[in-house]
Amino acid sequence: DNLLTLLWNNIHSHRHKHKIQVKCFGNFEVFANGAPLKFQRGKSKELFAYLIDREGVAININELNAVLWEEDHKSYLRNLIADVQSTLAS
Repeated sequence: DNLLTLLWNNIHSHRHKHKIQVKCFGNFEVFANGAPLKFQRGKSKELFAYLIDREGVAININELNAVLWEEDHKSYLRNLIADVQSTLAS
């Protein structure tokens, strides 16, 4: 599955609960209803920032793994994806 599509669908499924805002200039920040979101891991925030930067262009898990690390961390990457999804849903 396209990771960005999964996260995008997650955001849109919660639109009635949250107004999501993303600040890309200066420090990257994500807000829900005006309050900053706290990601459980720094890499989760980095993952979300990268996906925002892609502006909807599809990326697979292998490409994303290569962007975030030099070595294989696909199992950890799945944890980061779950973290981003739970952060956006909270």
